[in-house]
Amino acid sequence: MRINDLVIINITELASVDPIILIRSIPVVDFNPRSFEDGVECVIGLSELADGDKAKILLSCKHWFHAHCIAAWLE
Repeated sequence: MRINDLVIINITELASVDPIILIRSIPVVDFNPRSFEDGVECVIGLSELADGDKAKILLSCKHWFHAHCIAAWLE
């Protein structure tokens, strides 16, 4: 599924997706904590995202990750 040029991949589709393609399909953003009053924790590294961190978000579940954490986890 594509929303505003972002790719959303359903969990049932993951088994057949090459991890490199999956990693590249999730856009990298510069994290801005001003949008979150309670902060945001990387669900892999279990540490707070800081202003300007390179981050990725899974839009379907709204989970945030440091870009390097999710890349290492998916590889």
